[in-house]
Amino acid sequence: MSGLFGGGGKAQNTENVAPVVGNLRLGTSAMGSPYTICLGTNRVSPNLLWYGDFTPVAIYTRTSSGGGGGKGGGGGNTVTTNVSWVYTVRALQALCEGPVENIGLVWDGKNQNLFGTTTLDFAPGDYAQNPWAYLTSNFPGQDLAYRGISYIYGQLDLGDNPSLPNFSFEVY
Repeated sequence: MSGLFGGGGKAQNTENVAPVVGNLRLGTSAMGSPYTICLGTNRVSPNLLWYGDFTPVAIYTRTSSGGGGGKGGGGGNTVTTNVSWVYTVRALQALCEGPVENIGLVWDGKNQNLFGTTTLDFAPGDYAQNPWAYLTSNFPGQDLAYRGISYIYGQLDLGDNPSLPNFSFEVY
């Protein structure tokens, strides 16, 4: 009798879960590498000095297929839940020996964009600069001032790729 009213089918739930990554992927580590000395305008690639708060964020999407059955009832719905991940990290990356007047263009690999479109801040590298306030409040003891070193810092939204972008910066 339940087939007459479309109640014969049962809903099926499936879940597709992408694996989560637990650490930031680094291409290389260059401990002890010298800082670049920039005279005039230069394009430089940064050297990672500090990173922390690597955070995977789950993104849930649900899709439904099937119907309430047609003539003859039954059918049932299939609900699929997809779980994917996006990643954020806070990072501090050295550019060159300072002081630096300003940062011009920023490249992410071959893609060029303006510095104002990133979420990064800039320390010019003078000898009176203070440590990044975020490190001072959240990671005391790791809050070095890096006096004389120009650097960029802030939160990076990595998207679905848990590795640092291939940034390069135009410095004046």
